[in-house]
Amino acid sequence: MALTPLEIRNKSFKKGLRGINTEEVQYFLEQVADEMEQLLHEKSLLQQETESLKDKLAEYVNREDNIQKTLLLAQQSSEEAILNARKEADLIVEEARNQAKRIEDEFADVKAAKKLFIMEFEAVVETFRRQVRELRGETEEDEEPDPEDDERPAD
Repeated sequence: MALTPLEIRNKSFKKGLRGINTEEVQYFLEQVADEMEQLLHEKSLLQQETESLKDKLAEYVNREDNIQKTLLLAQQSSEEAILNARKEADLIVEEARNQAKRIEDEFADVKAAKKLFIMEFEAVVETFRRQVRELRGETEEDEEPDPEDDERPAD
């Protein structure tokens, strides 16, 4: 059974053979009642503080959850950005390789065309020389070697 300060103050005692000092008992009851009043007041303040701290704790837990969600989202976004950057870099490298291959192929085609052109041109030149010799009535033994034949550029 919980006592209140008022119950303590109003408590009365029966007198026995020798009796009691009622003033002393009343003084003691007043002290106990005052102490109890103070303790109940402190208890009330502590309960209010506890409720306030519970509310703050709930708010901090909520903030922590939001921060963790934000960090997770930032990490996912970061990983996605890195992945996209790598994909884009791979595409750029692949395109550069493809372009280099096309340039190499075009260069090889131009080189082959040049070689073919030179061979055809030399054949045409040789044909014209023969025709000129025939028109002059010269034979191949009479002909002097052409110094330009030895100076053909190397491929």
